[in-house]
Amino acid sequence: VVCVRVCVRVCVCVCMRLVAASLAATAAAVYLVRRRRRRWSVVAFYLLHEADVDELPLLEAAAASLSPGVTLSWGTEMSRAPPEATVFVARLPSAEALDSLKRLRAVIVPFAGPTVTTRLLLRARPHLSLHNAHFNAQSTSELAVGLLLAAAKGVLARDARLRAESLRGEQPWTAGWAVGGTSAPPPTLGGRTALVLGYGAVGGRVAKALQGLGMHVLACRRSAARPHFDGVATVHPSADLDALLRRAFVLVVCLPGTADTEALVGARQLALLPVGALLVNVGRGSVVEEAPLYAALRDGQLGGAGLDVWYNYPMLKGQGLGNEGCGPSSVGCPFHELPNVVMSPHCGQLSDSKARDRVAELVGMLEEGARCGEIPNRYDVERGY
Repeated sequence: VVCVRVCVRVCVCVCMRLVAASLAATAAAVYLVRRRRRRWSVVAFYLLHEADVDELPLLEAAAASLSPGVTLSWGTEMSRAPPEATVFVARLPSAEALDSLKRLRAVIVPFAGPTVTTRLLLRARPHLSLHNAHFNAQSTSELAVGLLLAAAKGVLARDARLRAESLRGEQPWTAGWAVGGTSAPPPTLGGRTALVLGYGAVGGRVAKALQGLGMHVLACRRSAARPHFDGVATVHPSADLDALLRRAFVLVVCLPGTADTEALVGARQLALLPVGALLVNVGRGSVVEEAPLYAALRDGQLGGAGLDVWYNYPMLKGQGLGNEGCGPSSVGCPFHELPNVVMSPHCGQLSDSKARDRVAELVGMLEEGARCGEIPNRYDVERGY
């Protein structure tokens, strides 16, 4: 028995030493890889758009305080780009620009959704990584909540009526508590259930705001393996979508436009929502089918909607996108005629801190790239996010 115990102890000690040696070897390998990555010199060039002029003083201040190993220059022409540039920052990078920078390793599009053309350019150049920015997550999430409240409380219709009565000089004007003063009382959101589709930078903020309003928040996320509560929302895998829609009085769409999300919400899914439910879309118009959405709002299946993303866009110069002389929706779907729709012209990114936030995130991405060897916010050109 004593011999057996001694042998067991010896074996345990040997195994522990082997495990320790293995862990040490792994740590050393990781350290060497990271050390090699740190040797990457981040030389970034930012091709400024005419709308980015408010960023100039911020860029000058940021460039003066960058860490060693990080340089940032900018200009409105590619002729200003240093030939040794390893990072290219541009709204709409062209094939000529990408191919002119022989040492290029990464491309940063300084907003959330790179265009289809940009994704195709990067797909044809697999040696380049694509990265996006999420500086507008706060302003977009605030707009989503604003659209929800405006749609739920009928703010636009009540505002229009009171303005009309004021213009006519009617005395007394119709107060909200008066009998017949409203066609239907607005719903209370507290205590009801909200479903957030797309639980990322924007969706996470929206969920916190809805929780603050007293709503029970559900979220649907592709990467979720099983339902779990994260302190804000109960997060479900995408396979649970149908069951979640049946429970949701509010549906907030924060998903990007990809092949997987196109027409994710159609006539069948909208019919699963309770009658009178509210829908907000700050993701992409393609996620929710246009004609079924219009019909659901027109016929009363949905009580209201707040839309910041659309189905037709003006021509985007240099990208071959958009249509000349079109409205935001198709001719057969005149959302502007529906009184229960709050329309917003794709302005979730607008805020008085936009320039500051964008430059701050850009600098942070470059600094982390130099420090860790990998720029954050890697964008998968195949998946579209």
